[in-house]
Amino acid sequence: MRHWPQATALCCGGPSVRDMITLFRRLAIGLCVLLVLLNFSWIRAASAAAVSEPCDASLLNQAEQRVAAFFGTTKSKPWIRCPVRPRLGVGAGIGATFISPGLPSVILLGPDGAGSVDVIAHEWAHAEIAQRVGGLRRNLLMPVWFDEGLAMQVDWRAHFETAALRDYLSTETVPGHLDEIASQRGFHQPGRQGSLHYALSKCVVGKWLQEQGGWRGQLEIPAAAAPAHLAQCLDDS
Repeated sequence: MRHWPQATALCCGGPSVRDMITLFRRLAIGLCVLLVLLNFSWIRAASAAAVSEPCDASLLNQAEQRVAAFFGTTKSKPWIRCPVRPRLGVGAGIGATFISPGLPSVILLGPDGAGSVDVIAHEWAHAEIAQRVGGLRRNLLMPVWFDEGLAMQVDWRAHFETAALRDYLSTETVPGHLDEIASQRGFHQPGRQGSLHYALSKCVVGKWLQEQGGWRGQLEIPAAAAPAHLAQCLDDS
């Protein structure tokens, strides 16, 4: 009886089908491990959300309506919880959004943010942006000032409006270029300096949106246009 060679030897002594399956399994396991490591903060936030208190339904509805009005509709379905104290070592501060590619965003709102439609809408906007452009693209390619500037369009707190920006500019260090506040480390600063960054990003993105007629999924303002909008905000303030 003639024995045909196994699939392993059919291609010039290449790897067998079984070997290829084993390799793909190992790659899949490795990818899963990598995703777990990369998403550790999301996993911690989701675990904290599971044991946290629910938020006020009326405030959530108001925030969703505000987000929908800006984006046209809401495509995201974030998991929003309002812990009265840190859970499982995870604190939310005023509010925080945890984003992971392929998974629903987790929003945790601390006591100082849970009662504010502005804060809820702001954090929900981050989730909406991630849903529309992709969490990985948002995390890797979108400058923080642009992401925050978009979220600030649904955040109407007075200390981020034009009058407040004018006050911050009189005492705080003014970024000479938006690249200075493009990273998490550069953007998020304590006290008035951080408030300046939020107010300035709101102004810059707001002026660009007026010119464009709305946001259509761009990852940032074109480099040629950004300096003009920054200068306009600084001059107007």
